[in-house]
Amino acid sequence: MAQGSSADLLQQLRERADIVEVVSDYLSLEARGKNHRALCPFHREKTPSFTVTREKGIFYCFGCGAGGDALKFLQLINNISFPEAVQVLARRYGVRLPSRRAPVSDAETQHRQQLFACLDLAREFFHRQLLEQGGTGRAAAYLQGRGMTQETIESFHLGYAPESWDALLRFASGRGYDPRVLAEAGLVKERATGSGYYDRFRDRLIFPIQDVDGRTVGFGGRLLENRDDQPKYLNTPETAIYRKYALLYGLAQARESIRRARQTVLVEGYFDLLSCHQAGVRQVVATCGTALTEGHVRLLQRFAPEVVVAFDGDPAGRRAAGRGETLFLTHGLRVRVAQLPAGEDPDSFVRKTGGAAFEGVLAQAPPLIEFLIALAIEQHGLASVEARTAVIRDLLEPLRRVQDHLARSSYLSLLADRTQVPRDTIMRELRRQSRKDEEPAPGGGDMGRRDVRSFTERQLLSIMLQFPERIPQVREALQGVAFREPPFQKLATFLFDQEKLGQSLELREILPIIPAEDLRRMAASLALQPIGETGTSIEELIADHTKNLRCRQEGVAAKELIARMKEAERAGRGQEALDLRAESMALRARKRPHSSVS
Repeated sequence: MAQGSSADLLQQLRERADIVEVVSDYLSLEARGKNHRALCPFHREKTPSFTVTREKGIFYCFGCGAGGDALKFLQLINNISFPEAVQVLARRYGVRLPSRRAPVSDAETQHRQQLFACLDLAREFFHRQLLEQGGTGRAAAYLQGRGMTQETIESFHLGYAPESWDALLRFASGRGYDPRVLAEAGLVKERATGSGYYDRFRDRLIFPIQDVDGRTVGFGGRLLENRDDQPKYLNTPETAIYRKYALLYGLAQARESIRRARQTVLVEGYFDLLSCHQAGVRQVVATCGTALTEGHVRLLQRFAPEVVVAFDGDPAGRRAAGRGETLFLTHGLRVRVAQLPAGEDPDSFVRKTGGAAFEGVLAQAPPLIEFLIALAIEQHGLASVEARTAVIRDLLEPLRRVQDHLARSSYLSLLADRTQVPRDTIMRELRRQSRKDEEPAPGGGDMGRRDVRSFTERQLLSIMLQFPERIPQVREALQGVAFREPPFQKLATFLFDQEKLGQSLELREILPIIPAEDLRRMAASLALQPIGETGTSIEELIADHTKNLRCRQEGVAAKELIARMKEAERAGRGQEALDLRAESMALRARKRPHSSVS
């Protein structure tokens, strides 16, 4: 792409970007007529209200109000600045940016770029340290002993942190990196004495951790030999770009396989994932040394409708697989739990039996509720009334979270059959718990539900946004009439001004330049709202809505005149009251033709 002005660059980038393709990198979209729908990644919901329209180049969530173009989506989904979103989109479509890297920049963006640069440098340093060992180094020998091939080592950029207090620090400092920025990136720590810094990772096998776009955001480090004075695994601390509660190891490498399989396999450890990937099972991700969180579940939900949990086959692993049930079920994910033999984890099982055998285990994995029923029976037994009651109580909350009513009914029958407690009895207790713990439904963001009175103004704005060639007609029909709602008036004024100046009125071009965030979100919503009824022409809609708006304005003016007239009469201002009465009568006379039509 030729280097032109920032405005030209952005316009060309937006024209080239397909918003459905961009959003599909992060969400599992389903076609719905001309639009695509998904569960919104920005708020919790059970029914998809996140809408993407390729034709208009925008997205909008009718639940929380988030909306905008492809660049805005990238900003929100990745929590990045506008310049960073430009760079992501440019990489996505092979667009060469000017040498200054982005049309605009700010201090926060520059700081984040410094952190990413530090992490890239560290990743290459650790990787080279491993490769330079050849087959003789301790780290290389350890990986060979775990069955890792050179292809896997290269694909996941595995590395080694030398047994030195400052090897990385000296390497980075020699290339001009500030130790304070290295510390902010989680690579070095300040000495207690304040006299300098030292490497955080030392004598450890290194696993680079990437975000969904493949950018290195942190590291996991494993000891080559277990020691009592240090943890086996050490992760990067929380930083401005590393949030372990919302990161999944291997997602950048796995997401295309996840999309194709419409399934994500969730494992616990780095080697669990690497062995699966190496054996050809590639829709696999792992938690980064932390318990499952809502951030993980929402990330999983974005890419596939089903998750298979494949934790260790021992009792601790089975309990860990069940602990996330409320999170999974609350978000409406289909979840199954793989049953590995006792004493096996995915890493050991795959290395012993191969990828095909592991895929067989995945295929036979029971649904989460069935797994939880079996787990509760294993824990409590069924030998007494108390034991059966305990089993049922363990299942009440998970059952309440099942979104599919038919599935919940089937699970109730299964639980009743296994415990020999009447289904109606379990159902009554479930309903009692639901009433007791009922949570209010989150409020919607759709402006149509919040304010029915502004329907007319919203419809006129929707017409202008969806049919910009009609803007002159709407402006002419509104002569002498103003929008009542201030945000609507501001948006209408902006559209009228753009049209008078001869500027483009294509939605994907005007959306980014609307002068306020709340107005941009409103415009995105209105651009997707249905207009009128089937069979009604745009001309008829404009005429009807402008007439209604004019009548309403005149009605408000009449009420104000009557109130002022009564006030003048009470205050003894006779002539003023007579003048106002005459003005009121004249207004009623002007309104009468409008009233007779209806």
